[in-house]
Amino acid sequence: MEYIMRVACLGPNGSFSSLLTQRIFPDKEILYMPTYQGCQRLKTNDISHAVYPLENNTGGFVSDTLRSIYQTSKISIVSLETLKIEQNLIGHAKNIEDIREIHSHPQAITQCQKRIEKLEKRIGRKIKLVKLGSTSEGVISASTNPKVAGIGSMEAAYLYGIPIIKEKFQDKSRNETRFAIFQVGSPKPRMLDYKTMFLIEVENIAGGLAQILNLIGSLSINVSSLVPHSIYRENGSWEYAFFLEVEGHVSSEPLKILHKILSGKRLSCQTRKGRWVGSYQHRGLL
Repeated sequence: MEYIMRVACLGPNGSFSSLLTQRIFPDKEILYMPTYQGCQRLKTNDISHAVYPLENNTGGFVSDTLRSIYQTSKISIVSLETLKIEQNLIGHAKNIEDIREIHSHPQAITQCQKRIEKLEKRIGRKIKLVKLGSTSEGVISASTNPKVAGIGSMEAAYLYGIPIIKEKFQDKSRNETRFAIFQVGSPKPRMLDYKTMFLIEVENIAGGLAQILNLIGSLSINVSSLVPHSIYRENGSWEYAFFLEVEGHVSSEPLKILHKILSGKRLSCQTRKGRWVGSYQHRGLL
């Protein structure tokens, strides 16, 4: 098989996704694109991997990434990497009181919410918050208007030649994001301490989710997290899917059984739809 020298991540250059991608894949060409587009490109074998934020310890799970997983089949998470995130307030304002708007990714704004509220109290007025596709987009948008500031990485400020107004602008000193590394299929497990994620849609009946959790307990599988994902149907109704993260690799016997049940290959439980998302190791801070 041809060695693919391209990898996708959230851009433009200077985003935290791009910084992590450059560390992990230093010899590959990076294509900057939205999460859903990057996941779709994986299926064409045009790129080898895609790197996107999954969860932040302040802002929680990233909805764009969960939505892309839900909408894209045949791709899997093969690794989780944790990156320390230091947000900076970036712009050409001579005084911080002159800032009228702050632009950035919704997660970055959430990570700095208390600092923004403190700034609003200090200047005696509200600041307009503009949510964009990435932190680097926010930094770029602050390049021409001194009344606009972006929230993003120090590298983005240097890259685009924009002054840093306030360093370490995030609320928590320990601000970390887990990034998912996607590819088509799954490599063979080489080490222990894997985690596995499943996507499940449960029948809207009493005890539907409880039945699945009871099944997992009977298989002695330890659940790491269970995250709901809202789905809006064309008929105007709202339903929920769940991202279920458990300990172990999908090739282990208990998870093989669970996988077969959730995918409808064995006696069914109360699942309308279920599929394996990935088995991966979660490495520490990079």
